[in-house]
Amino acid sequence: MGGSCGEGSLADPHSGRLGGRTSAAKPLIQAKLLKVDELKPDLILLDLNMPGMNGLSTAQLLRQKYNALKILIISQHDANQLLPRSLEAGAHGCIDKARIAKDLLPALRNLFKN
Repeated sequence: MGGSCGEGSLADPHSGRLGGRTSAAKPLIQAKLLKVDELKPDLILLDLNMPGMNGLSTAQLLRQKYNALKILIISQHDANQLLPRSLEAGAHGCIDKARIAKDLLPALRNLFKN
């Protein structure tokens, strides 16, 4: 999805953490999933660097439970490097934070035209 947000200095979502998350973050993650159940959004924007669980791990979890949900990863990293990992995690694309004003609307139009 245009722009850049990539792997450059990305940590492996599973390194140093159990399942890509700290055990202290599990209640927070469960609360967020309950919020998704309650709100039933069409789209979620996930920051690659989130507390408790990174955007890629969160996308994997969301994709398992909400197959129709549209997911975009936002990051400060190069998209050419992050895009394959984003797609593998279940996201529909990624957008560079530095280009979000320019790239978000076209990405959303492309995502929802189908």
